[in-house]
Amino acid sequence: NPPDAIVLDVMMPEMDGYKVCSILKSDDKYSGIPIVLLTAVASHVTSTRYSHYDGMSMEADDYLPKPASPEQITESVKRLLKI
Repeated sequence: NPPDAIVLDVMMPEMDGYKVCSILKSDDKYSGIPIVLLTAVASHVTSTRYSHYDGMSMEADDYLPKPASPEQITESVKRLLKI
């Protein structure tokens, strides 16, 4: 069974979170699953591929800057799942 929500870090070793998000959102099996992107890169840096604006354009459902507390992540997921 697919997960209820997905939390991705933007900066991952093999494939960045934006690419994973794009792949998941283009797959019918996963496209309806909310995705939260986490990144340590500041949102005001628009010249990098790891910017907040890039994440939102990749169809991520929410974006949290790191460090995000467990409570912030939980709240984001609960809001997206409407629970």
